[in-house]
Order: sequence, then C-alpha cells, then structure tokens
Amino acid sequence: MTALNTTESTPDLPGGSGVSVSVAGGDAPTRSVPPSGSRAGRRRARQILLALTPLLLFGVIAWVDFPLCPFRALIGVDCPGCGLTRATEAMLHLHLMEMLRLHPLAPIFAPLVLVTLLRGAARSLGHPLPELPFRVPNVVWIGLTAALLGLWVLRLAGYLGGTPDPSDPSSGLLGQLWNVVAGS
Repeated sequence: MTALNTTESTPDLPGGSGVSVSVAGGDAPTRSVPPSGSRAGRRRARQILLALTPLLLFGVIAWVDFPLCPFRALIGVDCPGCGLTRATEAMLHLHLMEMLRLHPLAPIFAPLVLVTLLRGAARSLGHPLPELPFRVPNVVWIGLTAALLGLWVLRLAGYLGGTPDPSDPSSGLLGQLWNVVAGS
C-alpha cells in the first residue's frame, strides 16, 4: 500500500510554488499546482496600473479642477505649449482655424507626443515597440524647440493672435509674492 504525502508551501515564502503532491515510493511524477494569486498575475496587474497611472492622474486633476500648467500657475503667463491640447482636439474635429488660433504647431507636436506616450506605455507593460527605422537628427529637434520658443515669444508680444488665454503676471505665484514683498 502506498501512502499519499502532501506538501503545502505558501507563495509568499521564498521557493513557495503552490501545492506539491507526490506518492511515497511510487513511480508517479510530482505535480505542482500554481497558487490562485500567482506572482506573475500580480506583477502584470502592477505593470498595467503603472502604465495607466498618468491617465488616471490626468483624470483626477481634471476632476478636481487643478491647474494643468505649473508654468502658468507659477509665472502667470502661458507656457510655450499652452493651448496645444485644445488645438489637438480642434484638429481632430477638423476645426482647422480654431486649431491655428490655439496653437499653430499642433500638427507637428501632437503626433510626437502621442508616439512618445504610446512607446512609454508599451515599454512599461513589457512590450516595447520596435525601434523606428530612422533617427531624427539633432538639428531637427533644435529647430522644433526654436520654433516653439519663437512662436511663444511672438504670441506673448501679441502677434499671431496673441496667447489663447489672457495673461496676467501678477496672478502667478511669483507675481503674488512680488506684490507681498514690494508692498503693493
């Protein structure tokens, strides 16, 4: 008569892999049953949560009505990218004049931001996208940065329709601090 030996090991301890069942002195192979909450499943859930965190954070910020632009909250004027999100939305709805008014560089920067976000999310989920078949030269990145900053300066000066939102440097944290220090 053969005796049945059962060995239980918990998945939380090192080397724990679930329940092992073996027959003493028998020829039957050892079979391992994985635990219900396996490490791989928990790791996958953690990866998905990490990948979705920026989207969840954005939703909470929008729900609470928190200022999305820290530059504007600090300085009181639009940042170089202010209006880009609304311009992208207008572009997707084919409201091209509205897109140009909000941010004329949206057709260039929206796809760049989208590709960057998708690549980051795929990498954090453990499925990195294949490398691009070309490399963008640094002179192109420098040119795009110069165009963004040049457009920003022109719009702050009132050209090209001005900024999408009214700017008031005294409404920013630094402007309020200046008013307190200067005693006005």
